[in-house]
Amino acid sequence: MSYIISFLNLISLNLSIFKFKLMKLIVKGLLIALAFSALFQSCKPTDEQPKTGTLTVNFNATANGQPLVLGDKYTSVKGLPYKLTLFKFYISNLRLYSANEPDTILDADLINFSTDAAIRHTSFSINVEPGTYSGFSFGLGLDSMQNRYDPTSFPSTSPYSASAGTHWGMFFMYRFMLIEGAIDTTDNGLENYVLPVVIHTGFDSLYMTRDFTDHTMEIKAGQTTTLNINFDFNKLFYSGNDTINLLTNNITHTSDNYPLAYWVTRNFKNAFEVGN
Repeated sequence: MSYIISFLNLISLNLSIFKFKLMKLIVKGLLIALAFSALFQSCKPTDEQPKTGTLTVNFNATANGQPLVLGDKYTSVKGLPYKLTLFKFYISNLRLYSANEPDTILDADLINFSTDAAIRHTSFSINVEPGTYSGFSFGLGLDSMQNRYDPTSFPSTSPYSASAGTHWGMFFMYRFMLIEGAIDTTDNGLENYVLPVVIHTGFDSLYMTRDFTDHTMEIKAGQTTTLNINFDFNKLFYSGNDTINLLTNNITHTSDNYPLAYWVTRNFKNAFEVGN
């Protein structure tokens, strides 16, 4: 009987040793498999690598060499003190140029120099395909198709929406540029800003394109490129050939004073410059 018990104990011991060795082999195999899995994953290209770059466009306005701020006092080229209460305008069809066809990267946006931070909007950012671009262009205003959009068809966040306050219901079109303010005709230090300035431009014929075909930009994946578009507000009212007399030519809703609407739009288009 004692031999049988010893034999059984030996078998039990060998089974325990076998199970222990088998468990070690299983654990070792799992560790090797995990190591190969981690190595394989690290060699795979990640899907999180950025495929586009970012182009940030800033519109910067000055007057008398100072940043343009609604409500502040400035002086026109004719020496007239003025203050602005409203200044906003559409830019549209922003295109980048390369060896391929021009790439339209923005349909339209409403630039607003309001002092109310909730509606002020003087810059925007767009995802752009990486590459070297030889120049860009954009429209001042809206093209003939955009100008016929129904503002009630767009959400309040859209530049085309009724909440933008730019749609001309009586013409079923949009106002491209809105400038409102007043001139101090006395300039005696008493702040008598009594002469209104109201310039609302629109109509398809006043849609103008500004081209910068020789401004090279490089867009890199995962990086931001900044484009500063600067202009002197006073240049909206004069050019090398003429100066608008705001004392007598200070109001236009386009249809009632088309020449003034045209002059201001043309001057504005030519006032844009690319800054650093």
